[in-house]
Amino acid sequence: MKDDISFIKMINEKRIDAYNTLYYKYYNSLVLYTKTFVERQDIAEDIVQDIIVYIWEKDMIFSDEYSFRVYLYNSLKNRAINYLNHQNVENKYIDYLQSQQAEPELLDEEAFMEEAYRQLFAVIDELPKRQREIFLLHIAGKKNEEIALELNIAVDTVKTHKKRALVYIRKNLLPFVFFSLLIDSVF
Repeated sequence: MKDDISFIKMINEKRIDAYNTLYYKYYNSLVLYTKTFVERQDIAEDIVQDIIVYIWEKDMIFSDEYSFRVYLYNSLKNRAINYLNHQNVENKYIDYLQSQQAEPELLDEEAFMEEAYRQLFAVIDELPKRQREIFLLHIAGKKNEEIALELNIAVDTVKTHKKRALVYIRKNLLPFVFFSLLIDSVF
């Protein structure tokens, strides 16, 4: 008990031999305790060392070893939680930056496809009325028989109009737009 009082007195006086004792008496257990929060040995060691330096730099007075220990363990827990919170913020920021870097590519691709569809429908609008009507039903997913039944025309007429519409679209749509629409499974 007397040793505890003299140890705390030496800590309060900022004596180097007291900090040597602190290191040998508490360091390993403080690192193990801190590691339960941060899970990494190197980070736990850094936090413990920071707390010891902080106690040295501040004019802190401890009444007994119990209050000193309570201060140490609470400080370590708080620093560990602050470290984890900081890591969480950093990870969220990294995720945000990565999503921002990925979005321009998506936006470029989406813009390209939007422009391709706009050009496709502009060319479809140039088709004769019956061809346009049949082709729009075709790209809506209807089969030749369904289109023929709906428009009250022969299946061969549907096929002929679809074929003529495709020839016209291929001829009047820019080749790269037609190719990209083919890849996107429009036809």
